[in-house]
Amino acid sequence: NIANEVDELAEKLHSCPICKADFQLRSSLLKHICKQHIPKSMLCCPICQKKFSQKNGLVQHLQAHIGTRPYSCVICGKSFVQKNHLKRHELMHTGKHPFSCGVCSKTFSLKHHLTRHTFTHSESHPFRCQVCRKKFTAESTLHQHVGTHSTETERDKNERPFSCRVCNKAFVLKHHLSRH
Repeated sequence: NIANEVDELAEKLHSCPICKADFQLRSSLLKHICKQHIPKSMLCCPICQKKFSQKNGLVQHLQAHIGTRPYSCVICGKSFVQKNHLKRHELMHTGKHPFSCGVCSKTFSLKHHLTRHTFTHSESHPFRCQVCRKKFTAESTLHQHVGTHSTETERDKNERPFSCRVCNKAFVLKHHLSRH
């Protein structure tokens, strides 16, 4: 049916967040934004106004806005905007855990995971759940926790933005969808 084909094509288009022009390829959208919305004399994101000292930094930043993640892990399929983020991620698959907590001796494959973990030993838990009053050391952990209080029908797309194309089950985190 022609109407369904048109709807499918429309879903595949990528819209410019500034002028709403549509493109079939994300790479075409990225080129459009760079040529049409960024003055040559300024390295400023036209979407969020973040400033950059080099053009390649701005281009990578724009890729995050439009969802382009050209670097994929061959082991688990997770994709990244920057190559160095992929390289850091790949360390997780080596089985090596060179970073160790000085308090409990728990080990981590990535330094930033150790840094995040050290907050669990802190007395400070500034983020509190408004439903059950449980406290958290990180805002991201609180946001994940809050989703446990709502029922399937109450959850909106912003809380669970990653949906399975087969069964429509929605997830808070992209890697939960990948695991599913």
